[in-house]
Amino acid sequence: VLHEELALNEALSFTARLRLPPDTPMAGVQDAVTNALASVDLQHRAGTGIRNLSGGQKKRASLANETVCRPNLLFLDEVTSGLDEGTDWEIMRLFRRMADHGMTVICVTHTMANVAEFVHKVVVMTNPGVMAFYGTPTEALTFFGVSKLGDIYRKLPDRTADEWRTRYEHSAYYERYVRTPLA
Repeated sequence: VLHEELALNEALSFTARLRLPPDTPMAGVQDAVTNALASVDLQHRAGTGIRNLSGGQKKRASLANETVCRPNLLFLDEVTSGLDEGTDWEIMRLFRRMADHGMTVICVTHTMANVAEFVHKVVVMTNPGVMAFYGTPTEALTFFGVSKLGDIYRKLPDRTADEWRTRYEHSAYYERYVRTPLA
């Protein structure tokens, strides 16, 4: 949650002071804000009021707010919903860059247009919260017999949740990504 009345750098500074260790000097707080802004390509908007940011910039600002203390793990739920494909691409590219710098990024999304380009693994869930697949985007295409990831949504109603789970548990993907690592 970012307060619309504040400039972006002010809001991030408040967050940094709340989340960083209490003995962090102001220079360290400012470094954290600067790094968070750079990580989402918003350095040029640091002094801009949050109310004056575009929708995509507000999403990136919220991401900076969550990463100002450089967590190792980031859970995101529908962070790209409502964005155009180009802005979705930019956000997914930011997630990839964060992951490449050591952060584990888990993102729940229903927008599949840019997933294959930027993620290492996908988890496909079916109702009622049953895992139907876990593996690479390319493997998901093969498993579901589709040519693009978005088509998976049309395939899920073809089987019950238990049927998808059983099919996955009997696949080589389950052996590779679940059974063998757990052993």
